[in-house]
Amino acid sequence: MGYVARDGERLRVDGLERWGLFLAVVDATVSSASDGGRAFSRQNLSDYWAPLGLETIEQLAGRSAAATVNAAAVRWIALGPARLVATIERGQILSKTEAARFASRKWPEFGGLLSRTVASRAGEDVAFTVADARRAIALLQRCVEAADGGDR
Repeated sequence: MGYVARDGERLRVDGLERWGLFLAVVDATVSSASDGGRAFSRQNLSDYWAPLGLETIEQLAGRSAAATVNAAAVRWIALGPARLVATIERGQILSKTEAARFASRKWPEFGGLLSRTVASRAGEDVAFTVADARRAIALLQRCVEAADGGDR
């Protein structure tokens, strides 16, 4: 764990390694976003999340859809981009649970997966499969499209 400074704020940075990727986790403790926060969210979806989705698709290639995957990785991919879209559209930085509700209303076809990610975050023993990971990546891609002005 370490800290970085951004616009005068101190942000905690942790790392996760999932599917062979090192993912940097930044925890910003703010609840509303300025135009700069919205711009950062768009850029983050484009520069970090879109490539991560493509890399993860490649890493899952050839794996059985029924094979199990790490729950934290599925939660990360399903909820992180949804939080950024909420920041862009609502000007608020939502909790991951609130981001799941936001994304479920925006894209109801992902409601089941998002409900399971929230249950998993709350401590329930929820198993996720490669099929779930691919579904989370599809949601990630919808979030990237929304940030680019499509998929409203």
